[in-house]
Amino acid sequence: MSSTPRYSSLLCAALIAIPAGVASATSLQSNPLIVTASVTGIEAEKLGRAWTVIDGAQLEQQQIRYVSDALRQVPGLAVSRAGSAGGLTQVRVRGGEANHVLLLIDGMEVSEAGEGEYDLSALQVSNIARIEVLRGPQSAFWGSNASSGVINIITRGGSNAEPQVSLSSELGSDQTRQLGLALRGGSPALDYSLSGALRRSDGLNISDFGSEEDGDNNRTLQGRVRFALSDQLDLSLNSRYVNRASDNDDQDFAYPATATQGRVIDSLSDTATREWANSLRLDWQQGPLAQQFKLEHNRNDRRGQNGFGPSGSDSSRQKLAYQLSYDFDSASASHQLSGGIEHEREQYRNTAPASPDQVGTRKRALTGYIMQYQGDYYERLFINAAARLDNNDQFKDSRTFSLSAAWRLNDAGLKLHSSVGTGVTNPTFSEQFGYSPSFYVGNPNLKPEHNTSWDLGLTLPLASDSSLDISWFEARLEDEISTVYDSSFIGSPINRDGNSRRQGLEVAFNGQLSPQLSATASYTQLLAQEANGVAEVRRPQHSAALNLSYQPQQSRSRLFLNTVYNGSMDDLEFISATPETRVKLKHYWLVTLGADYQLSDRWQLYGRIENLFDREYEEIFDHNSLPRTFYAGARARF
Repeated sequence: MSSTPRYSSLLCAALIAIPAGVASATSLQSNPLIVTASVTGIEAEKLGRAWTVIDGAQLEQQQIRYVSDALRQVPGLAVSRAGSAGGLTQVRVRGGEANHVLLLIDGMEVSEAGEGEYDLSALQVSNIARIEVLRGPQSAFWGSNASSGVINIITRGGSNAEPQVSLSSELGSDQTRQLGLALRGGSPALDYSLSGALRRSDGLNISDFGSEEDGDNNRTLQGRVRFALSDQLDLSLNSRYVNRASDNDDQDFAYPATATQGRVIDSLSDTATREWANSLRLDWQQGPLAQQFKLEHNRNDRRGQNGFGPSGSDSSRQKLAYQLSYDFDSASASHQLSGGIEHEREQYRNTAPASPDQVGTRKRALTGYIMQYQGDYYERLFINAAARLDNNDQFKDSRTFSLSAAWRLNDAGLKLHSSVGTGVTNPTFSEQFGYSPSFYVGNPNLKPEHNTSWDLGLTLPLASDSSLDISWFEARLEDEISTVYDSSFIGSPINRDGNSRRQGLEVAFNGQLSPQLSATASYTQLLAQEANGVAEVRRPQHSAALNLSYQPQQSRSRLFLNTVYNGSMDDLEFISATPETRVKLKHYWLVTLGADYQLSDRWQLYGRIENLFDREYEEIFDHNSLPRTFYAGARARF
């Protein structure tokens, strides 16, 4: 499989006025509204899909700096980063590819239109209220590229509060410097939140050759404003801008073969990226009838220089969406019917064309139609069903569906949940048109990838405000897009025959072990195979995470310990001296130990050690990863 464009997000996107600080997944003591799961959001206890919520307080307590590191703790997810901070970072859900998971920020689709996925190395943990993760096909709600799951990053709002200023600063290994500033507040008529984050690191040399360090410089600005135009009508504006520069090293793909062919070699390669994401939304509600109008614009400008010369692309996406929902009751049941339409256009331009066929702007469009039903029966059985039709101008039209159910067996929190659905992922612009006839030739006859998946799970209440959730899932992928190479090592994408298989077990625990000690844990067993039975790369068969937080009563200090386990996994290698094209990456454990101390109501000091035991490991073949590192910082709120 390859990466693929992100064609649609469900027209309505998510409700973004969400309170901060809700509990994480499977908690029995709170019932957060999972806004990503439907047109109007669903209470967690009524959701039949597998979900996880990580709240902002949890991110802050664990001193997590990149969203990708928080996602390592979620069952069913596999994260891979090319070396140090700034290296290409991908997340795969339930064995799917990186472009099979849709990434949203405040309901805005932020993936790069050209490649259909989002590089999570750009996503700092800055002013985040919560992270929602839905696993399994969500294309019936969100369209293409949501075929294995959806991740929605929801930033903090003003919450009708007095103006508040938040500051944070951090220093650490590899000349790491971080500075964060946020301002939020508001009233019933006006709600606002503005934030900025700067993080810079000299990094390390990700190659085994030479000594040149590969650093990263990331500047992120974002803002949210909501105006109450009347008692029934709200206007919301969202904007996000990222400007970053990242160093990297080249992989030697010279032909004929050289002594270092297939290895990562030290070089002065770099990439500069600018991202813009903006949305305008109108919400109108009167009684049981609600309407929403939304306009989105997303642009990604990437320019780079490597040993092969200049490279780059400029891609954008525009989206116009409308939705309508109506609530009504019947005997011992409540219902909601929703429908909507969205139109989306994508453009892509190769800014460093290697041949005349790469000059010019490529365009494509789709129109999506969505219907959804939510039913609440006797406050015990909860049904959610959706169907979607996408009319594509360059691919065959796609039809997807989703059906989920949750059955609350008792008032203590014992619940059965299950879902079945289909997903679709359209080819990327690179897969359609290529990017260089000397390295990669496009295939305009590609078909979209389609998958069908089901899962079945049980949520068990345990003692001491704890819960355990167990889910089993299976999925089949048709028309998997894969790259084949000719004798001159020129690649081209094809649709594979047969079905690729994914199945696995997900376990999540969340509990208060004592008044002072809380814990979350997850475990995933995954089988992900291509149609020929070969294991998919960068997907460990076994992965796990454990997080412990200890705070003595009446104490100003807190300790935490985070442990992530990544089992052995296959990756690709093209070293001329070996006949194989596969290599086995060893399993590894990563441990983070940290603490914080509350100096006063406004000031806090904190510090942590990442990779405590200084393990050497690879997430991508031949890319060095960070050794033991140290960080210390301070936070303040006024």
